[in-house]
Amino acid sequence: MRHAKRILSWLVGIIVGLYLMVTLLVNIPFVQRWLANGVEGILERVLETDVEVGRIQVAWNGRLIVDDLQVWDKQGEEMLRVARVAARLGIRDLLNHRIRIGNAQLFGMHANLYQECEDCDPNFRFLVDAFASNDTTKHTPLDLRISQILIRRGNISWHQRWKPDTTAISPSHLDLSDLNVTANLNALTDDSVNVRVKRFDVKEESGIEIKSLAFTLVGNKQGSTLSDFKIQLPNSNVEIPSLTSNYRKEDSKWQFVDYRGSVKAHLSPTDFVALLPRLSEVKDVADLEMVFQGKDDCLEIGSLNLTDGEGQLRLSASGKAEQLRQGKDSLRAKVDIWDMYVKPDALKPYFQNEILDRLGSLNAKGRVEYAQGEVSGNIEANTSLGNASVIGNRQKNGQIEARLQSDGFELGELLRRKDIGHMAFDVKASGLITEDLRLNLNGHISEAEYKGYRYRNVDVKQIKINNSKYDVNLASSDPNASFDAEGEVDMKNHVYRVKADIASLAPHMLNLTKRYADTRFSGQLFADLTGPSVDKMTGVVQLNDFAMTDSTGTYRPGDIHLTSRPQGDERNILLISPFVEAQVNGSFEPDVLVAQVKRLVSNYLPSVNYNPTSKVAQSQGHASFILRAYNAEPLRRLLGVPLTLNGTTTAYGEMDSEQNALWVNLKSPGINYGNEQLRD
Repeated sequence: MRHAKRILSWLVGIIVGLYLMVTLLVNIPFVQRWLANGVEGILERVLETDVEVGRIQVAWNGRLIVDDLQVWDKQGEEMLRVARVAARLGIRDLLNHRIRIGNAQLFGMHANLYQECEDCDPNFRFLVDAFASNDTTKHTPLDLRISQILIRRGNISWHQRWKPDTTAISPSHLDLSDLNVTANLNALTDDSVNVRVKRFDVKEESGIEIKSLAFTLVGNKQGSTLSDFKIQLPNSNVEIPSLTSNYRKEDSKWQFVDYRGSVKAHLSPTDFVALLPRLSEVKDVADLEMVFQGKDDCLEIGSLNLTDGEGQLRLSASGKAEQLRQGKDSLRAKVDIWDMYVKPDALKPYFQNEILDRLGSLNAKGRVEYAQGEVSGNIEANTSLGNASVIGNRQKNGQIEARLQSDGFELGELLRRKDIGHMAFDVKASGLITEDLRLNLNGHISEAEYKGYRYRNVDVKQIKINNSKYDVNLASSDPNASFDAEGEVDMKNHVYRVKADIASLAPHMLNLTKRYADTRFSGQLFADLTGPSVDKMTGVVQLNDFAMTDSTGTYRPGDIHLTSRPQGDERNILLISPFVEAQVNGSFEPDVLVAQVKRLVSNYLPSVNYNPTSKVAQSQGHASFILRAYNAEPLRRLLGVPLTLNGTTTAYGEMDSEQNALWVNLKSPGINYGNEQLRD
């Protein structure tokens, strides 16, 4: 026994002595360089590229330190340069197929990673392949722990060189600098992970900067928990207190069984300018709180609250989406807006729209739903211009059904029309909105302001829109505008048809004219016209049972019939009424003909003003006409023309605007125009 103890003591002494001798030797610069050269050779043979190692040290506690490591890629560019790599490896654990690393350090790293062309491998692919196992039939379970990971002063660049560079951040061009990491990898196996990141900060050349990132992640093949997640940018921060999830693998695909979590964030747009340059104009910050949960392919947002620091934006909402993995044709979703308040300035940095600017502040609530291509909604909105509500749906094929209501809305301010003002309405719409526009509108306009007069009780019996065609049927019971009217407009073919039964129309009260005070008109109007402009229209205009009522009584001038028909390159205009008959033939524009007649009459009656426009002066045309007038009273009453005929007056003649000539033969027993007289 005494000899055995002595032998054991000698063996321990020898082992300790050898360990101390090796420890002393590996700290001799010559030995360190010799080890470095040996490692260089091994790595160059394995990687088949150039490698340099400055020196290798082995501390007394088994810690391995490699200084000044450099690796070149296959193209001869420096791929990796590290000032110091240090780690303590558990040898005994390696023999048991476990990897235990204590205090792994990576200082002063510079990594140059790139892909030369779209079909090329990344320049680091050879490094991955060199350490990959050649035996694909055998699997060694992974069991890795690193008690502490320290990365300091790291720099990593990644470029897909065939893609153009941009000033904004891009996954094709990344330049990371000042990378610092402190973390614990408590466990990493084939079916579990346990990692805690205490510190992660980095800068990207575009301007994105992560000042601090920390979290704990624990998970396995059944579920995971992310806790204490906090990320700090220069002016923003995001917190996720807890995010738990359970999942399963079916047909080689991972699927969520359920998940739940919450987010709290303080966001400054200036931190995201590299993602969206327009955000440089935004100075406001936003606060976000959200609670969410889900299962399988369903996501439910229990509450979402968003506010900004200037009081220009406020949103409180909730929502749910189902069948997320089955495509938009199967997707079902709904959003409940409990409260939304937006000022125009809050949206300008993201998109600018003149109509939204005119609406001013918007406050809305309601629900929007999407189901397999069909959208439906019920929204109530209050704006600076008034209120409106809409209930409706749009099917996948473009078919719509909607109802639009408002107790009061300043439409003129929205359209920038001073002659249009306040409106209140209840209108229903149905039809098709695709490349073809087909709509049917009907409803009631309780108030509509035009030229300072507020019309009341206008029934929209039907407005039918078919692309460029419009069929309109209206009825008004306003005391100053009582009528039933229907019409057809074809903008493409320039067709205009109107049929109106006017019970009472007071144009002075409607602010349509300063004349006709205390005067009302009635009658039946029919028009069937075709033409791109008033001067070129042909067709029929007929006014029946026309009456004019004022304080002196009711005046009925009789029925008026006007036709305009084409005759080859010319046209014929015919006017028939109890007080005047006229016919005009030729190639002319009506306003030019009237101006030429005024020019002639002014030579005899100076009180008739003649002020030719540039259009009249430059126009070309000719016409022949014949006129028979029986009574000028309708002109005095309707147009205020101070004209009196002493009997039947006839006139015929010709006009040639190119020659600036007008020939007229006039026969009348006498004409009085104001205080002037023209006889025989």
